[in-house]
Amino acid sequence: MINVKKTSLIMILSVVVQIGMIGCGTSESHGTDVGTIPPPTTASIPTKGTETPAKQTDETQIFVLNDYERTIIENHKFLSSYEGNLLQAAAYSFFRAFVLADSDGINSMLLDPNAEWLLSEVPDNARSLDDCYHLVQKGFSRYTIDDKEIFEIIYEMGFNEGDPDGVIRLFYLSIEMVLDDGNWKVYNYYVQA
Repeated sequence: MINVKKTSLIMILSVVVQIGMIGCGTSESHGTDVGTIPPPTTASIPTKGTETPAKQTDETQIFVLNDYERTIIENHKFLSSYEGNLLQAAAYSFFRAFVLADSDGINSMLLDPNAEWLLSEVPDNARSLDDCYHLVQKGFSRYTIDDKEIFEIIYEMGFNEGDPDGVIRLFYLSIEMVLDDGNWKVYNYYVQA
């Protein structure tokens, strides 16, 4: 039994060491400090719609991104930007107002404050944020509707609905937001249980 554990540990350490050595090189091979990988060049990012296999050069390997990977990178760049942080803060403020059943707070964030059908979705009973056992930003996407660029953030939230066994019920709150005169406003939202 001990030999099996030692053999398994040696194999795992061997793999970790091999993975850790990937990308390491000398300063002569990359023209940079030891252990760093040179930044990608514009030549390494193909134009939209082209999907060719990765090419190997003497200095570095060039990875070709597909449309999905390109979208993920662009979304990450946006969410990491100042404007992306403002969007996420506004979406979280809306999430708080929704959970607390704050009709006035929700109304103040709507693009169209007269959209009564959106206000009809406000929960009847406020929940305590302390009862939210699970909150994760599950998704982000961008698309266009009626010449408006829509930014959608999806939250997954879990609440104990008074179950004696402590079962947590998951809800999904999808918030579609637009930038209106420099402020993030809610274009639409919906809940899925």
